[in-house]
Amino acid sequence: MRLITIGEAAKLLSVDPATLRRHETTDGCWIELYGHRIRVHRMSPSPKAQRRFDEAEIYRVLARLAKAR
Repeated sequence: MRLITIGEAAKLLSVDPATLRRHETTDGCWIELYGHRIRVHRMSPSPKAQRRFDEAEIYRVLARLAKAR
């Protein structure tokens, strides 16, 4: 598993990093985007901790979106 920053994830998904932050669920464990859930990995227990995303999971979401089109 390769964890990437919120900026890298946003670039792959073609959205602004603020969009990913805004779509985070209230428990802070998931992001709901385009009807798909993407797990958020926190680097510490703090709510303001840096977010990381599994690169393979981002690519799976992109593949599902491409199939839906």
